[in-house]
Amino acid sequence: MTYQDVVFNGPDCVDTPFDVTFSMTPSEAQNISLTVDLQAVQQGSNDPRTGSIYVGGYDKASGTERSALYICPGSFPASAGAANATGTLTSTYYVNDSKQTVALQPSGQLTLVKNTTTMLTPKVTKAYSWSDAPRKISGKITAATATKGTIGASGSIQIAVKYPTSKKWTGGSTTYPDSFGNWSTVIDKAPRGTQVRVTLVDCGWCTDAQKTVTVRQ
Repeated sequence: MTYQDVVFNGPDCVDTPFDVTFSMTPSEAQNISLTVDLQAVQQGSNDPRTGSIYVGGYDKASGTERSALYICPGSFPASAGAANATGTLTSTYYVNDSKQTVALQPSGQLTLVKNTTTMLTPKVTKAYSWSDAPRKISGKITAATATKGTIGASGSIQIAVKYPTSKKWTGGSTTYPDSFGNWSTVIDKAPRGTQVRVTLVDCGWCTDAQKTVTVRQ
């Protein structure tokens, strides 16, 4: 059994192929059926992604069959750790109606290949005209896909600030990009010299990204 990486192409769900190569004694092939089950799941999750392949008693005695796991970008949140892939083979011998199930190799971690994210350097402007007005932070976040071109990223944008007199980052607001990747938010307190850190997280199909900008006016 071999399985491929999960390669996302934008926010759509994808079929991730896996192949099973089998060989049975030709004279007994019509008396045997094979069922291969592949499961990918994160530790502690009750929602595995599954796929199966069935080779019936009158199919060919040897060959390679393909099936797929249907995987959506939100299937495996990064915070829950790696997705472990395991497979089993159940063979049924119809002559005496006996069954045997064994674990298949290889087993391991399912690799998620996400689209590469690009975050433009955020812009900081005054939300209003007076000198100590709140600051508007805005920007654009996109991701390059295989067939859809460059499109707006998904996920959430976390804003943190570090004031000129502080060495610690303070959590600010959370906002979200629109379908084109444009976003904006307002920070109530951000005097000149404040650093603003913008982080994109939780885009199931695109990579995390981060930029830091300093308030200059």
